Amino acid sequence: MAGEHAEAAGRYIGLASEATGRERDRLTLLAVEQWLDAGDGRRARSALQSVPEPGSGPLRWLWLTDTAALALWDGRPDDALALLEPLTREPLGERHRLRAEALLADAWFQKGDPIRALELYRQREAWLSSAAKVRQNRQRLWAGLLVSRPAALREAAAMADDPEIRGWLELGALAATTGQQGIGWGNGVARWRQQYPAHPATRLLDGLDLPEPGRTDYPQHVALLVPLAGESAAAGKAVQNGFFGAYFATAGDLAEPQQVSVYDSHGGTTAAYEQAVADGAGFVVGPLLRGNVTELATGSLLPVPTLALNYLPDDLLAPPAFYQFALAPEDEAVAAAHRALADGRQRALALVPRNDWGRRLLNGFVLGVASPAAARCSKRATTNPTSRIFPSKSRT
Repeated sequence: MAGEHAEAAGRYIGLASEATGRERDRLTLLAVEQWLDAGDGRRARSALQSVPEPGSGPLRWLWLTDTAALALWDGRPDDALALLEPLTREPLGERHRLRAEALLADAWFQKGDPIRALELYRQREAWLSSAAKVRQNRQRLWAGLLVSRPAALREAAAMADDPEIRGWLELGALAATTGQQGIGWGNGVARWRQQYPAHPATRLLDGLDLPEPGRTDYPQHVALLVPLAGESAAAGKAVQNGFFGAYFATAGDLAEPQQVSVYDSHGGTTAAYEQAVADGAGFVVGPLLRGNVTELATGSLLPVPTLALNYLPDDLLAPPAFYQFALAPEDEAVAAAHRALADGRQRALALVPRNDWGRRLLNGFVLGVASPAAARCSKRATTNPTSRIFPSKSRT
């Protein structure tokens, strides 16, 4: 109960060496349980092998939960579920039921089903008799969230109907994505608290060392991630020039000087991002290429807010503090339509190539004309635009 699991395991195995029969097996299984809680899988496995599978009763329950816990230690959640699910249908004592349900929840975390894991932890909490045990239950739940895939947590949060479970999932995704560090974590927690003011996880957050929200609003170091070599170098340098042109045009209005650093994403997006964060960047702009954006959003911790210059695929959810501002030609076609309508233009001619890229451009322009925001720019604008690509032959 004091958390000294390795010491407890040593005491139990010492008592087991002096006992015989079922009592020796019981004490050995208690030692296995404590070694697993201490993170010593090697000793736990060795001790468990010395105990034959009991036939029934509490000794069998202890053997099954130890065996399931060792399966989870080895990353075999299916084997753990095969042992635990039949066990939970037996008339277990309170101690064995609580342990079996905790291990069952951990197995569902490993299986990538955090909603089911959270439901089990919440069900388990109803059995607990003290505030200290409830706190330990939530700490174990939190540990399960932290080792889950951020993408799985975000997908589950989008599907969760229960606000308490959704709050756990969103907070877990934020922590797993940012590594619980940096401006992204601090500001994300502040926003989460506003959205879930009465959530049970707020007490857990009170015990964490969080950044001061007032000191993380305006980053003094901004990183720009663009390709400066390879096939996309020209596009990357164009973005770099535009970025610095806009920066120097407005830098005179800044109350405090800022540092802007450029990192070449051609040699590896994740490495460039990690280097930027290590250098103290509080905000990252980029990467530019869609594949690099996907790599960064799915494979890295994002401790600082990131403004990607392209879109993620439709089937991927953006991690917390990850914003998408694509420099796509289709978006510029929409903006061109908006500007034309704002200038009072009523007729348009679009010159585009007769291929898929040209069709996407033309569709973007038509969308810009038809969208409500654009239509408000000019009361005379048509609300039913039509488009067609004519062959150009040898002339445009």
